[in-house]
Amino acid sequence: MIELNDYIYYCTKCGWFSVPRRDTCPFCQSILKKYDCQTIEFFDLPKEEQKRLFSYVQEIIENSPDFDLKLRNRRLEEEKRYNEESIRKMCRNKVEVKCPYCHSKNTRKIGAGERMVTANLFGLGSQNLGKQWHCRNCGSDF
Repeated sequence: MIELNDYIYYCTKCGWFSVPRRDTCPFCQSILKKYDCQTIEFFDLPKEEQKRLFSYVQEIIENSPDFDLKLRNRRLEEEKRYNEESIRKMCRNKVEVKCPYCHSKNTRKIGAGERMVTANLFGLGSQNLGKQWHCRNCGSDF
């Protein structure tokens, strides 16, 4: 049988919750409970309605006899550490364009205005036509 309603799946021990279906908590491996959102598409709801539902589920979690405040705090710390590490990795993986001729990373993007000016001055004979990058070391455009 296909379920059409969206549910919020939550852990009564550490307070973790999510809308996509899961059976166990990724943090403490407890069996998740589900709260019926009474909607077919949770993410189509207005943000205020989503926040209201999440705060209601948070209230259910905190009033649960299984709820462990220390476990929740440990989960929040671990999530914070994971998010910070993810941001650091994304910042490290910047795309650096290297010159195909001298292999220098000292390059700059050729602006659309610069290309328009040279195309207007030289027409189809413009050397920047079809080029996106300029090497500041060897002066080549590629």
